[in-house]
Amino acid sequence: MIVKTSSTIDAVGIVRLSGATHLNIIDALPWDDRHLQLLQEKLNTYLGFIETREIYRSYPDAIGRELVIDIIMRFRPNPKAELFFEQARVVVESYGAVMLLRHAGTGYVDDPA
Repeated sequence: MIVKTSSTIDAVGIVRLSGATHLNIIDALPWDDRHLQLLQEKLNTYLGFIETREIYRSYPDAIGRELVIDIIMRFRPNPKAELFFEQARVVVESYGAVMLLRHAGTGYVDDPA
């Protein structure tokens, strides 16, 4: 439930295969209006981290690499969240980054078995 801590960066790492720097948001919350607000605050923190170039002071290996805001979700986004992500993607790209949306590797917990 790290998305609840909107003022911190959850994790940063470089993916060996692509060479990209991934700024991970770990999101284990079910979808409701409060969740969207928390996610927007968290995303703004990440964009500030990029805009101020703090990413490069904190992680010098990120210099010259593609930046990916990687949102790892436990629950499948609902239609309201999908609309939010469409709009957020445009903003993220205006900061020179890419947004990646995915589940934690075993599917979404609310998908039928």
